[in-house]
Parts: sequence; C-alpha cells; structure tokens
Amino acid sequence: MAAAPVSLMTRIGRRVFTLVKFGCILHCMTEYVGTFAVCHGISMQPTLHSGDIILGDRLAITRRKLENGEIVLCKSPEDPFMYVCKRVVAMEGERVFNKGWYTKIPKGHVWLEGDNRDFSHDSRSFGPVPYALVYTKVFYRIWPPNQVGSLSDKSRHI
Repeated sequence: MAAAPVSLMTRIGRRVFTLVKFGCILHCMTEYVGTFAVCHGISMQPTLHSGDIILGDRLAITRRKLENGEIVLCKSPEDPFMYVCKRVVAMEGERVFNKGWYTKIPKGHVWLEGDNRDFSHDSRSFGPVPYALVYTKVFYRIWPPNQVGSLSDKSRHI
C-alpha cells in the first residue's frame, strides 16, 4: 500500500514550524549567550571604527565577569533606545579623576570611557553607569576582513 501524499498545507506548516524553532533558538542565543553589533561613531577610535562588526559575550555579563580595560556594549544612560560601545575604566568601589574631582564609583556601577577621549560622550559626561545597563562584553571583531581578531588587549587604553 502506498503512503498517502502529504498535503500542501502540511508541508507549509512543517516549514513554518521549523522557521519558528530556528527563530526561538536564535533569539535565545543572542539574548543569553552571545550577540553581534555594528559600531557607529568615532568615540572608540583607534580600537574600533564606524562600520566595524563586533561579537559580544552575554554570559560574562550575567556572571559579572568584567574587568577594567574591557570593551562593553551598554544601553545609553541618557537614551534607552540607543546602545553605546565604551571601555570599562573603573569598577564599583574604585575612584576616578573627573573634572577636577575624584569620583568614587558606587556599588553596582561602572565607569565607561571611549578610547577617543576628545570625541567621546561617556561617564565623564553622564557619570557612573549602572551595571544593569551593560548588555555584553565585546571580545572579537568580525568585520572588516583585514582587521578580524580578538579585542581582548586590555592594557592599551586604561
């Protein structure tokens, strides 16, 4: 006896279900494991340039594994619809010199600055950033092809 032919609606349903599963897996991966982003602006030059595509490690944030010198992507403290890419300069409990005064970083906050200090809007303008706004730790550049590589050299700009 021959198998009954699969209807067109059944085939479409299976494909839609497969796409939905793929979308769910992709969402979980980018939300909880790692993500990618495109850089815009000049605040992180010479390390990152506008148009660079970077990879971020979300697990490092959930495990609170940040150190001074690492690059992060975080929600802007001034515009919740915008993300900024900056370098961690100080963690909670440390002090930074800003505008003629020493500022102690409060518990649960970090101090972020761009590598291009003259053209960076960062913690020197808006103060310490709550750790909850930090979205991902940037660890790798995947574009442009001639600059693909790790961004883990923390000693360059602290």
